[in-house]
Amino acid sequence: MIEGRELLFEIEREHWWFESRRKIVYDLFWKKYFSKQTEKLKILSIGTSSGVELEFLSKFGNVLGIDLDEKMVLNAQKNGLNVLKQDILSNNFKDNSFDIVFAMDVLEHIEDHEKAFKEAFRVLRSGGYMFITVPACKFLWSNHDEHQFFPHKRRYNKKDFLVLLRTQNVEILKCSFFNFFLFPFITLVRLLNVSSDSQLKIPNKFVNSFFKTIFSSERYFLNKINFPIGVSLIAICRKKCAE
Repeated sequence: MIEGRELLFEIEREHWWFESRRKIVYDLFWKKYFSKQTEKLKILSIGTSSGVELEFLSKFGNVLGIDLDEKMVLNAQKNGLNVLKQDILSNNFKDNSFDIVFAMDVLEHIEDHEKAFKEAFRVLRSGGYMFITVPACKFLWSNHDEHQFFPHKRRYNKKDFLVLLRTQNVEILKCSFFNFFLFPFITLVRLLNVSSDSQLKIPNKFVNSFFKTIFSSERYFLNKINFPIGVSLIAICRKKCAE
C-alpha cells in the first residue's frame, strides 16, 4: 500500500483516465462557466489524493485541498501544495467560504455521503458551483472497487445520485454519465472480475494514448448531450441564493 501511494502521483499525472478527466473538467466546467473570470476564485478540493488535481486546479484560483490520508497530505505539502489533513464531515470552515467545491471521485469512499454532501454545500457560497464525479452503475461492482487505494463504499445509479443532489438547495446544471465510449470494454473487464492490479500501473504508451484519445473526446459531446450510460457520473450544481 505504501508503494502504491508513492506511485500514485505518477499515475494520476500520466494515466489516461486522470488525464482525460482533467480535459473534461476544463472544457465542460472552466471554459463554459469561467472563461471570462478575472478575479481569483477560492476553491476547495475534497479528497486531494496525490495532489496532481490540485496542481491543475491552481491555474484557476486559490486552491485548498483536504484529505484524511496523512502520507498523501505530507507528500502534497512537500510539493508546495496547500493541503490540510481534515475530514469534510467534521471540518471547521465557515459557511459560504468557497466559490467552488470539487468532489471528484470522493463521495463513494465516505460512509455518510449525505452528510459529506451537506457539508460541502454549507461551505459553498450562495451562487457558487460544485463539481462532482462518482462511479456509476451498481452492476459494475467488482474487485476493482474493493481493491482501490481507498476502497469504495458504493457505486451510484443516476436516480440515486439525483436524489442525493436534491437533498440540498441546488440548481442542477448538468448531470450525465460519462466514460461512455469505453463502457462496453470496461463492463466486460469488470464482469469477468479481471485482476485490479492494473490500477497500480500506467498502460504502455500506445494503449494509454489510445484510451486517452477515446475518453477525452467525450468533452466535445458532453457540452451538448447527456450520455445514457457510462462508467461514471458527472454533475455540475449551483447553490441557490437564499430567498
